[in-house]
This record gives sequence, C-alpha cells and structure tokens, in this order.
Amino acid sequence: DWILALRDEVEGRGGAERPYLVWGQAAAEAGEFAVASEHFERGLLASPDDVELRVSFAELLADEFENPDRAAKLLDEAVSILEVAEAPDEKRIRDLDRRLRKLDPDRDDLEAVQRDLASALAALADRYASAGLDRMVMDVTWRGAVELELDALMPAYEAALRRVGEGPAIWELAYDEESLKGWVAPGTTFRADGRLLRASYGPYDEEHFKYRMLRLDRVTAGDFSLEAKVQADRGDVNFCGFVFGSKGPGSFHAALLFPPRTGEERNPDIGYVDLASWRGEGVPPRTWIHAPVDMGEDEGRSSAGRWWNMRLDVVGNEVLVWFEGRLAGAWEFTSREVLWGSFGLLCGPGKCAFRDVRFLARSPRDPAGRIEREVRLAAIGDGTVGSALDGSWRGRIPPFPRTSRWFGEERTSWEEGFGSPQVLVFWSQEQNQRLPIDGWLRSLQERGARWGTRIVSIVSAFDSENMESYLEAHPFPGAVGVDERAKTQGMGQTFEEYLIPRFGMPRVILLDLDGKVLWEGDPGFAIGREPRPPYSSYLDDPMEDLIERRKLRELARWREAWDAGGRQTLEAGDLPGVSELLLEAEQLGQAGSEEARRAHAVLVASLGALADAEGTASSLERLGGAPALQTLADWGEVLEVELDRDASKALSRALRDIEKTAEGEAWRRVKALGARYGKRKIELAELTQELRVLEGALVQAVLAGLESGEEDVEELIRTTPGRWLVLE
Repeated sequence: DWILALRDEVEGRGGAERPYLVWGQAAAEAGEFAVASEHFERGLLASPDDVELRVSFAELLADEFENPDRAAKLLDEAVSILEVAEAPDEKRIRDLDRRLRKLDPDRDDLEAVQRDLASALAALADRYASAGLDRMVMDVTWRGAVELELDALMPAYEAALRRVGEGPAIWELAYDEESLKGWVAPGTTFRADGRLLRASYGPYDEEHFKYRMLRLDRVTAGDFSLEAKVQADRGDVNFCGFVFGSKGPGSFHAALLFPPRTGEERNPDIGYVDLASWRGEGVPPRTWIHAPVDMGEDEGRSSAGRWWNMRLDVVGNEVLVWFEGRLAGAWEFTSREVLWGSFGLLCGPGKCAFRDVRFLARSPRDPAGRIEREVRLAAIGDGTVGSALDGSWRGRIPPFPRTSRWFGEERTSWEEGFGSPQVLVFWSQEQNQRLPIDGWLRSLQERGARWGTRIVSIVSAFDSENMESYLEAHPFPGAVGVDERAKTQGMGQTFEEYLIPRFGMPRVILLDLDGKVLWEGDPGFAIGREPRPPYSSYLDDPMEDLIERRKLRELARWREAWDAGGRQTLEAGDLPGVSELLLEAEQLGQAGSEEARRAHAVLVASLGALADAEGTASSLERLGGAPALQTLADWGEVLEVELDRDASKALSRALRDIEKTAEGEAWRRVKALGARYGKRKIELAELTQELRVLEGALVQAVLAGLESGEEDVEELIRTTPGRWLVLE
C-alpha cells in the first residue's frame, strides 16, 4: 500500500505534501543527523516559505555540524519570511533575531548595510517610477528582492507590474531554430527545419492515443512557464502540445491541443485543450481539464497554415493552460513535487509543427511568478467579486441559477449542498435527443449517493412548455430548473451568465464541498453514440480526485460505523469505547461532517482537560459537575494518555480536593443509594426522595433519567458522569 501510495504521489494521482519537518525532527531526535539534514534539504525545496523548517535545520547545522554560517543564513531567511507576512509575528521575529545575533556577531553591521541598500534601491525605483519607466522599476526591485533578499521592495515591484501588465523576466529560446541542440530526442519524430520544429509520428488516426515526446535537457525546482506557437490542422494530427513534470517515458503531465475532428457535426470548429497526467505504460491518463476552444480556420489562415499560441504556467502546485491568450483552464495538484521533472513537446498520431518555443524558469524563492499569475488573472476578470475569469468559475463559488420553475427537488442556493459534491449541468431537449445524458446523470447520482452527490440541471428556457411530459419520458435526477428568460432575444439569463453559447451543451460544472468550482467542461460524449454503462466521461477523473482528496470514501465508512453504534456509544458516556472512531474523524479533515467534527471535539476537549486539572476542576465546579473529573481521569487511563509529572500531581490533588466538597459528598451518597437499591434494600420511591434533597448537576441528571423511565438504576448512575461530560 505504501509503495502504491508513493507511486501515486510521484505521478500526481493523490497523496499529501510530505512532512519533511516532522521527519527531520524525528531523525535528529534519534541521532540520525545526516538523515535529518537530507529531510530538511528536501523540505526547503518542497516548502520554500516554511519558517519552522528553516529554524529546525539551522539548529541542527549549528549544534551537530558546526556550520554556523549556513545556520545564520537559514535564520535570516526565516526572519525575512516572517517580516513580509500579512500579520508579522513580532514576538517570533524578536526571538529568532536573538538567536541570529548569537550565530552572526556582525549582524548589526549587515542590517545597517541592508537598510542603506534597500533605501537606496527604493529611492532609485521611485525616480524611475516618476519618469514613467516601470520596467526599470521592476528590474531594480526584483533584483533587490530576489538576489539580495530585500523583500521590502516587492510591493513596488507589484505596483509597477500591475501598471505594465507583463513582468521583466527574460524568456529563453528553447529551440535555436537551427538544430536540436539541448534537446533529448529519441527516434526521428522531431526534426529541425529552420525556424520550424516539425514533428511527424505515423499516419493521422483519431482513435489512437500513442505519442512521442521531445524533452528539453533542463529541469527546474521552481515555478516555470513554457510557450510556443503550434500548427495543428484538422485531419493532420490527433493531438500535440507540452510535456512537463516528466519522471520517465510513461510518467508525465501534458497540456494538449486536440484540433477539430474530421466529420464533426455538432461543433465543427471546436477543438479542445486538455491537461492530463500519464501514470505509466499501458495505464489510461487522467484528464483534469477538457476545455473547448474555437479553432475556426478562416481568420488568420495562410498558405503556410494556421498557428495557435499555447502557454503553460506552473506556479507552486497550480498549473494554468492558456490558448490564444485566453485561460483554457487551471488545476491544482496535491504538491509541488509532482510537477518537477523535465519538460518539452509532444506529438500524437499525425504531423504538426512548433515555432517560437521558449521557456522561463524561476528560482524557488522568486515570488514574481505568483504575483504575475494574480495580475494575469485579474486582467481577464471584470474586477468584481464572484465574477468569472474569461468564462471560468474555477476556484470560485459561481452564481446560483436563476430559474422560472423547478421540477423534482427544489433548490434555492449552493449552501444547501455544502459538505457534498454538487454537479451543475446545462442541457436542452434538442441536445438530449441527439446526445442523451439523462441515463448518465441517473447513474452519476446513484454512484455518488454514498457521499451525497447532488445534481442540479438547468434546461434551456425554450423548453419550458412541455417539461412535465418530457421528464416523465426522460427522468433527470436531483433538481431540474428551467432557465429564466427576461427578454425577447437571446438565451436564458443563466445560460448567458455561464457563456453556454460559447461553450455549447452539455456543459458540466463540478463544485467542491465548499461550493467552489473544481472542474468545468464537456463530458466528452459523441453525437450519435448514446452513452452507455459504465458511462466513462471527462468528469470521472476530477470527481475521483475530489473523492480521494476529500476522503469521501473514508467519510462514508465512518458515517456507516457512526450510525451503526458509534453515536449511541458516545451518548452513553463511553468515550473510550468510541475513541477509534473519534480519531478517524480527525483524519477526515475538511471532508468530515459537522457531526464528525463535533464528536472529535469531545475527545480533544476531554484529553486537553486532563493536562489542566486545576482549571478543569474549577470549570466543572461552576457547572455543578465536579465529581465528573474522576470519569475524565478514568478515560485518560484507558486511552493511555501520558501526563507530565506536574500535570499528574495536579490531577491527583484536584481529585482529592473534590472528594472533600459538598458535591463530592453528594455524589458518594448517590452511588451508595444506587447500591442499596440494587440490593433491594430500598424502593424506587425512597431512592428518588433521597436524591431530591441532594444538589449538583450529576444528581439532577440521574433524576431526569429516572423520570424518563430508565430501569437499570445502577447503570444509570455509573454512566451519568460520562453522559453529562459528553453533553456539556
């Protein structure tokens, strides 16, 4: 299982970021200092902004490797990261600064030089800005921030970048327009042809997805971009594009352009841009983006063919794919590491050509890529909150459909479905006649019922009149809404807001558990081929990723176990008996239901209370349930909670003090009366009468149980402190 999980991480199929900090600290504690150093080194690459990792690594270098030089450098970087945070931790900065001064006796002199240098560069940037030379502003501030680590200059860089719209980074020409020097080119698929880089891989074939790649002999551990003009004509090539994050011939990611297919009836000028991950020889790729793009060939076509501009940006663990200057789609991978590796070009069956192939590699600490990404995305939005980015709602909560009426389930907001996957579908009766999707959607709802998948489908406003009879013959699952049409011309309001005239139908949008769009695109069915079980579609991979990342299978199993007895066990006051389920609830993370989070909170509060016995005893006394501290202590013993010496002494002292209080005496009296009743020495009426004169929340809970008809009195008294603790 571990090997397979590791493979999945490397290939971008799942997994979480590796805890290099924890691993390094554990290795250092075990005396494996070389191993600890290796973990910390890897952590610096994976998490360039991790302050605690730098601090731990610095301590290791100073204490075990007698390397105060690099230790001081790491602490200096940690301080810089903290200083530019949105809410700087001043106490932490002062603490690290004290440590830094012990390692670097010339720290004061260095800071003075840095202040003078930052001030001089800032003044120079101001003069350039006054003269309208924003590119010089960016050059000066970027070099100061990245090469000299003067982070205070980055705001000036960002302001200039927003004015210009394009960064000053110099792209490298990847193809020298003469030869394949610098490329790893197995076989004869790719060849240099002057300004063009041509590729030919067998005859054109729409049904096969074999490929050949040309890899650039470069790797990068930071953000990077790849851009080229691509000639991919209808009937010439099945697909072509970029390769990146390559770990070998069968393990890589690719941004691909699929030209319009020959004989396509539905949208003859529509091609597709895909982002996919190959996971090994013979294993089908996982497709994360399948975005339609207009490739009408009349405009811009010459005798030399039509050239299309493609661009790939990798920023952190996010990948953005652009086509003709428009955002085709974006996908966020589980970690940065799965995107590292070699990159280059790819050609499927047929022939294509590339020109102006260039790339840009950044340092892992260079924040310019992130800033430029934000500026580019802001430029294609309308600047309003909740607006689409060039028609894409990915990463945002989209507007809820405006409808004239509903069929089946009636919906009013996305919030109603938070905590479950939601699928929004746009369709029409005419489209469903030519390309039926009702059976696929019913199957989708049935398969996703275990984790609560909810489907909202919006039908064209022009189909309003006969929807009742149509849905009887073609039942759609979930909520079916008729788009609202407020004017005599054009499509319905929701169709236009979601740009359905541009994207076509059916259009599918997958919402994450928090209502933000995770994926949007075409399901990939073909006109004239009715989808049939098992209904393979382009939605499958993003949905599977959501299920894995949000641990929905584990959540479903947890809910089944919880409903089968876990809830009753906790409500009965037996926290140790359900502790494994409560710990599993913690592992579910954001996927956990509100009930799972509340249940786990009981465990956290209980174990935390043991570490502060005096404070807990005081809180319980205010609530009238001081004797319940003994139950907390019993839980801790069963769960093998380790308390330090002081906490253990405080707990013992608090338990002794409670025994001397009126509440402690009252609870001993309750237990004695229960034992007498169990031996039939007193009647229920006498027991109840005795209890009524006693005080305390636990006594009142026992009385409430008797009044509700509980017959096992001894069991009621035994479990009351636990029940009360869970309730409180």
